[in-house]
Amino acid sequence: MEKQRELLSVIIRNAKRLKELTENILDITRIENKSLELQKESLDIDEIVIGVFNDALDEPEFSRNIRLVYNRDKNIKFDSALPSSHSDSSIAFGSTRKGPSLSVKADKSRLTQVMTNLVGNAIKFSNKGDTITVSVSEEKGVRDFKKSEDDSSWNKVLLVRVEDTGKGIHPEIMPRLFKKFASKSEKGMGLGLFISKNIVEAHGGEIWADTPKKEKGAAFSFTIPIG
Repeated sequence: MEKQRELLSVIIRNAKRLKELTENILDITRIENKSLELQKESLDIDEIVIGVFNDALDEPEFSRNIRLVYNRDKNIKFDSALPSSHSDSSIAFGSTRKGPSLSVKADKSRLTQVMTNLVGNAIKFSNKGDTITVSVSEEKGVRDFKKSEDDSSWNKVLLVRVEDTGKGIHPEIMPRLFKKFASKSEKGMGLGLFISKNIVEAHGGEIWADTPKKEKGAAFSFTIPIG
């Protein structure tokens, strides 16, 4: 039975990879044909981020004891290093703290796809003891000059930042990071960031990468207009 479970796990894992590859190829086709459509609705960003974390925690990579932390407006909302018994919700792993929700109008499946890609990439390039932190805040975006010159003349955006303490971005990849097939990983084809860029831009936002202030790791940030 143990051998059967092991083989079944391999089959399921590879089936998921084939499904992901098929969906990525279809998304590339939609992007290049300019037929990528969004089904926008009001979403709770906490639900999206913690849902992505819980999906990630179910994957075999977490035998490496990578820590997942979610901060919103500089307050810790989730920490996988804390015991689940400290949680005040039904989340399976880690601890979460409730508070006022922050909503954004976006396509739920597409926003989840972007978050899954960024967190998944951080996991690939992290090792035992590393930390992946997702930070979310409401920021001022582009000034709307049609309005008066007060604070409300700034369009608000949701700023999401995924930062890790892993291996960092290879210098050869940096100039073409969001191009197709830009990858230094044996586990991926380099399509996720290209697709994520087009999803974010379809929402009217921006995405970029930079080096964290810490000595190692990588950071990816993106914005989505609020409202």
